[in-house]
Amino acid sequence: MTTVFRVMGLLSACIALGAGAAMATEYFVAPTGDDAADGLTETTPFATVGRGVRDLQPGDVLTILPGEYNEAIGTRVSGRPDAPITIRARYPGSVVLRGDVDGPDFRPEPGMRYTWSAAFPERAEGVAERSTLKVYQYQPSIAEVESNNGSFYQDEQAGRLYVHTTDSRDPAGHALSVSVTSKHGLLLHGTKDKWASDVVIDGLSFTGYQVRDYPPGGPGSNIWLGLCIEYAERISVRRCSAFLNSGGIWLQLCRDAVVEQCYSFANRSYHYPLGKNILAWAVDNVTFRDNIVEGFMRDALTSEDDIAFYGGQALVGPFARRDGKVAMVGNIAVNAGIMIKGAFTADSEQSGNVAFGHGSYFYRKGGERDVLLGGRPEELLAQDYADPANRDFRLQSDSRLRGTGPDGSDPGPLPYRDQVFFVSPEGDDGAAGTSVRTAWRTLTHAAQAAQPGHTVYVLAGEYREALAPTRSGTAEQPIRFLRRGRDRVIIDGGQGVSTGIDLSGRSHIACSGFTIRSCTGAGVIAADGADLLLERLCVLDCAGDGIIGERTRDLQIRHSLVRGNGGYGIRLREVASGSVMANVVTGNALGGISYEGVSAGALWIDYNAYDPVQAHPVTLDGRAFDDLAAWQAGTGRDLHSIVEDPGLCDADNGDYSLLPGSPLIGRGPQAQAIGPCLRYTRTVPLIVEDVDIRPVTDTTATITYATPAYQQPGPSFWEAPGKRANGVSVEWGPATEYGSRLLLPSEWQTRHSVGLVGLEPGREYHYRVSSTASTDETVFVPFALDEATPPAAPEVTGTFRTLPASPAPKTFHVAVDGSDANTGLSADDTWRTIGHAGSEVHAGDTVLIHGGTYEEQVVVQATGDRDAPITFRAAPGERVWLSGSGRRRVIAIRLAGKHHIVLDGLHFREFNHQSHSDGCILITEGSNHTIRRCLHDGRVTRGYSGPLLRAHNCADLLLENSVFTLSMGEGLTTNECPGLAVRHCVFYNNQIRAASCFLEDAGGITTFSHTLFCDSGPGKTSVAILRLSDLANLRSDHNGYFTRVGRDERRIVEAAAVQGTAGTRILTLDEVQQLTSQETGSLFGNPGLRVTRALVPVGGTESEWRKVELGWDGQAYAPWTLTDFLPAPAGPFARSEAGRPIGLDPIAFD
Repeated sequence: MTTVFRVMGLLSACIALGAGAAMATEYFVAPTGDDAADGLTETTPFATVGRGVRDLQPGDVLTILPGEYNEAIGTRVSGRPDAPITIRARYPGSVVLRGDVDGPDFRPEPGMRYTWSAAFPERAEGVAERSTLKVYQYQPSIAEVESNNGSFYQDEQAGRLYVHTTDSRDPAGHALSVSVTSKHGLLLHGTKDKWASDVVIDGLSFTGYQVRDYPPGGPGSNIWLGLCIEYAERISVRRCSAFLNSGGIWLQLCRDAVVEQCYSFANRSYHYPLGKNILAWAVDNVTFRDNIVEGFMRDALTSEDDIAFYGGQALVGPFARRDGKVAMVGNIAVNAGIMIKGAFTADSEQSGNVAFGHGSYFYRKGGERDVLLGGRPEELLAQDYADPANRDFRLQSDSRLRGTGPDGSDPGPLPYRDQVFFVSPEGDDGAAGTSVRTAWRTLTHAAQAAQPGHTVYVLAGEYREALAPTRSGTAEQPIRFLRRGRDRVIIDGGQGVSTGIDLSGRSHIACSGFTIRSCTGAGVIAADGADLLLERLCVLDCAGDGIIGERTRDLQIRHSLVRGNGGYGIRLREVASGSVMANVVTGNALGGISYEGVSAGALWIDYNAYDPVQAHPVTLDGRAFDDLAAWQAGTGRDLHSIVEDPGLCDADNGDYSLLPGSPLIGRGPQAQAIGPCLRYTRTVPLIVEDVDIRPVTDTTATITYATPAYQQPGPSFWEAPGKRANGVSVEWGPATEYGSRLLLPSEWQTRHSVGLVGLEPGREYHYRVSSTASTDETVFVPFALDEATPPAAPEVTGTFRTLPASPAPKTFHVAVDGSDANTGLSADDTWRTIGHAGSEVHAGDTVLIHGGTYEEQVVVQATGDRDAPITFRAAPGERVWLSGSGRRRVIAIRLAGKHHIVLDGLHFREFNHQSHSDGCILITEGSNHTIRRCLHDGRVTRGYSGPLLRAHNCADLLLENSVFTLSMGEGLTTNECPGLAVRHCVFYNNQIRAASCFLEDAGGITTFSHTLFCDSGPGKTSVAILRLSDLANLRSDHNGYFTRVGRDERRIVEAAAVQGTAGTRILTLDEVQQLTSQETGSLFGNPGLRVTRALVPVGGTESEWRKVELGWDGQAYAPWTLTDFLPAPAGPFARSEAGRPIGLDPIAFD
């Protein structure tokens, strides 16, 4: 990490002028250009980046002028080592390539509680919430949108778009954007035989390139990326950003490349689970240096948001890998990880990186200069580091970490140097100033002491003095005066301070985060200098102009609030270059912004918000523009600026935070708010609403409720119920003391139901539903506000009475040609959907599902009981398929908080993989379910499928005579499911392993009996077939192993502990037998399955594997049925030592 501030500047879209370079020809692109022009000057530019790159030759430079470009570019241009091609933004951060458009005007959808809709005829590839930086998940129906926060659906035939926001509120407050481009933002690629080479990409931003369905092929591994580079060498990507795409910055099959000083954040795909922010796949001699990646989805157990080197393939043809060495240096991962995984050399460099926040980790052990801070609170980190809230991890002079590194050195990427100083109202100007505890007291002292290269952090408080530096910085070593963290730092001129910040005659200085108020003259003056940054200032109620800039160059005024001043909000005179960007200018006496002796074309002016009642929002050389449209037309500036009430909470009383529906939210550069407000996440109680009781039988009842706020499952989702501290509490009993209680975890969907069993017939019960859980709320504040303790979530109470006797069980019918308006009571009067049946059945009922394909997600509302299970069964002799609609769906059947449900004879296909939240059958909480004679056909041509079953906290779960195939990760995942029994099942060609079964209690039992384990794919034989928490949990015998390598080599169990002794062991069958009394009757062999007579050996080709084992004929897969997985009658698995077959039992299919 060269200096932390090289990286920090990216967060504010650094806009220093790009340096010129020797060039053959320089071309220009501008939003106001014309593709028929020659493109040779700024006054005759092209209109599109695509036209600009078309004719580039070695040595050429394409300079793109500020603006948004709604296009996708593919190019094969190449320079030479001595004459690279450069594609650059005029000011880094000022050029945005967009694959999206602003969202339409949504209205509540009739008949829905949480769904909103709008006309939108163009195909929507994705929807993003710029307020919270969340990418929505596509749902295949309106009903599924209603049930899932942060989701969307499009009825393309009707031309309507449906959304459900993350907090279930009006989309107008979330600044939605809709992705409409089915390509990468910028694709630079060669071919296997002719690589692209020698290209520099500098200062571009990419957003809105999302993918709804799997692309048909090509670069990018199933997603659309902001920047994709493939088959290329000697490539430099620097000072770029990518956000709210399916993926950010991606290099695949590249060598001799560098990605540096880039910021990639909030990129999200529901098709591909790895490295969405910055990723290099199968590369050689590639360096990632001084980048920041940041995640905004709380998927703490995934690698979604990482910066990563990944992949084991060799480079191809004449460009084959030389040594597979890469370098990961000086990067920061926020709520994300840092990964080097795959066939990269052990001496690949990893140093000077920092990972912190939820989900942070290093895949390889961190080097001596790497720092893993995890999820420690910022206030704790702030005791040792300069300003972790703003990504400054330089040590304070008296940090407790000093000297704790190797050989007594300072740990981390930035050993202590006396370059960071602190000011506090409680400080002492006689102190060292090099830590919070030794802070100076006055701005005057700091301004006199600051030298080039110094950073001065100012802590919360009121300072009744001016900040007037006595010296300038340099271009290489600027001086920075910054508010620390989110502190509220006020420069109060109420006692005769003429100017709050005075930079007259100064250059190379940055001032950020201050509130300047009530000065007797101008609030801020920047004059007779160069390279001055004024950022996130609140300039309020000064007698003169708010901000004056005169006779300067490279003056940057951005993300500031200028309000209530006696002159102009901002007055610029003879400013040669710079920017006026993302400011809120309102309520100033003479007008908004005045430009005098300034060429508007010399400044980047955009994303500002003007007062709708201001008489003169903009003035140019005395000419007042009372209409923003006239100013835009006359100058080509402020093209994305607005004239609207800013929606401040209580500005008259000093609260400049934004109301939830403020038009400033998400409308600034890089989805930031216009003005000084920062996106801040605070914790609030999770609200429970719409509580109801339905249905009720003699011994069961179902309580339903909704949680409208978005929830990412936290640790409680995976915890055993007895260890869970927070959740939704459901209590019930015959009196108001209740007596019975369930504490349910956070889950993804909006609507929930929980079944109560073991009730007494004909009795009145009291219930109470309350919440001790919390959720995240995104707010926009200019500085930290004093937060009052939020009120507790209200509780809901009521009563119900069980029926006096058990209702007669019913048999219902579902068929693809039925109608949910029918009674469902006969094969001639069938319902249409299984989901409707799931909402209507009671304990003891049976649902017969007739043959066909059902495209829906089924949520079973009621619960069964011990003597009255609810059964969903394929009609005899008929084949029932539940489809994921081309992998647009990840769950087919959801059983949440239910008991005694039987699923029998169902087939599943085309369901997508989504880390830790998928499963054709997803079970959370409950007990005593049976999954019988089910098949998951996980074969796909691209990407991955999820598991057949994922279960959390479900006791006594029985799986029998079912087939688990081709799932990513494993075919079966269970967590805290004591009493799990798996018998007569087949696991076939799952991507990594057959099953993972986790139990914290070493006394809990997981049983595998008479089950056939067919090997994973040819490249995954080093991974154990079964993964457990503790080998002591396993009760396993009479199983069969059909593997690619022999019994001596194939590891069958990976256990994190053995008989209570921690330490991961990966064991062969013989080792399991030696350590336990298990698996004594298990054997290796070939079961003689119809699906394949033999397995492709390790090292076999993918095409051979697909043909031999998956039934691929080059066009399609051969159909599979359950009986294709029966063991051969004369084979070694036809009868175990216990007298029963290993694998599927033929008797179950007679």
